[in-house]
Formats: sequence, structure tokens, C-alpha cells
Amino acid sequence: MRYIGNKENVIPRMYEILIHKGIAGRSLFDFFSGTTSVSKFYKRLGYTVSSSDFMYFSYCLQKAYIENNSTPTFERLLPLPIVSPLKSCASPLDRVIAYLNELEPEEGFIYNNYTPEGTSHLSQPRMYFSNENGKKIDTIRQQIERKHGKGSRYQRFYHIHPVRIEPYTPALYVHQQDFRYLRQI
Repeated sequence: MRYIGNKENVIPRMYEILIHKGIAGRSLFDFFSGTTSVSKFYKRLGYTVSSSDFMYFSYCLQKAYIENNSTPTFERLLPLPIVSPLKSCASPLDRVIAYLNELEPEEGFIYNNYTPEGTSHLSQPRMYFSNENGKKIDTIRQQIERKHGKGSRYQRFYHIHPVRIEPYTPALYVHQQDFRYLRQI
């Protein structure tokens, strides 16, 4: 998801200015985190980062990219230990994504509220996600809820959600159709 004012392209220049001006420190507070671009940049440089934003999507990104300091093992999400030698070499995230990709697509909240088919009853159907991507997102969310309880704030969800969904979400405040929503998750 991209916001107006995303700072991704100017972060290196911002950092250069800080260095040039002799502004030193090892901590950063990112007041308007949005997509966490600034926070991720400074975290990679070894800074202690605190972040904040009112948007729930940003909160999920902050949990995944800023709060997590290691890749989760997803041991409670995967159904059985991996026995294939090829799959056992994959990272835990790759294995859980492969597992989630094998699940049958389900219609749920995202499909019913943010896809053309799910909102076809509206005078202007919503096109935030393609029908297929809406089902895929719902499948992931519902599988996590089945494993960890409805409404669960299972920590690993915050690692899966942005990695799987963020690159495919449309830009906010775009006045014309953004066709990124058509890319398959």
C-alpha cells in the first residue's frame, strides 16, 4: 500500500543531509510510519527504531518489519513437519507460503468488501483487490484464525500479511484505476 507522501525515494538523501550536518545518534522515532520505509531504512543501519501511525495497515507493517528481529518458524501454522528434502531446505517463511498457496481459496471479509464480485451489488463495485487475490487473502486470514482462534493477534500473522499482501495492494488516493490489484498473489 502506498500513501501520498511516501518517502522511499528521498530517504537516502535525508540520511546524507543528517551526516553532512553532523547530526548524530543511534535512535529514531518515525512519527508517521505509513509503509515503514523510513523505519526499515534506519533499522537496517542498526538504529533503534520506534514507530507510530494511526492506520491499522501501518501497524501490521510495523509489527512485521520493525518489531520482528528474526524470522518466525511458523511451527504452529504448518500442519506437519516437512519431509521433502527440497522443501526442508526452504526458509520457514517460504515453507509456510507454499503451504498457504496449496489451500483452497475461500470467500470472506476481504472478498465480500473489497473485490468487484464481492461488491457487485453496489452501484460502484470496489476494486481494491481482484476476486482471486481477495479470496487468497481471506484464505490466509481464515487459516490463521482456525489455528490460533478468531480475533487472535498471533504474532506470526504480522510477518506473513505484509510479505504476501503489501506488494499487491493499490495506492491510496489514486483518482484513476490502479491495476496493481490485478497481479496474482
